[in-house]
Amino acid sequence: MARGRPRGAEEELRRAEQVALDHGPWSPLIDIYTRLGGVRCRAPGEETDHACQFFEEALALCRTFAAPPPLEADVCQRYAALQARAGRREEAKALLHRAYALLDTSGHGHRSAAVSEALRDLER
Repeated sequence: MARGRPRGAEEELRRAEQVALDHGPWSPLIDIYTRLGGVRCRAPGEETDHACQFFEEALALCRTFAAPPPLEADVCQRYAALQARAGRREEAKALLHRAYALLDTSGHGHRSAAVSEALRDLER
């Protein structure tokens, strides 16, 4: 990916998006939308709401295709980080609680330490 060049990275990810849309499967699309959200939230002058659209699309795909819980939890964690940076603490907390529940109920509780730490940070 084009390091330090959000526009170049976005162009690469958009090409990958089109390939995944044309040929499947859904899993790479979740990753692509999550990465596009991350690129958008780091691009100079970009609004958070535009980045949120990509995270929302990734979460919708997770639900539509019953993605593995750790994958959906990862999207929730990344989206929560964006929401926290934007000062949307309640939205961030809700996403982190969702990530924790996904990991805990799917037998991946050992991976929830980072989620718990992020929740504690938001409580401060």
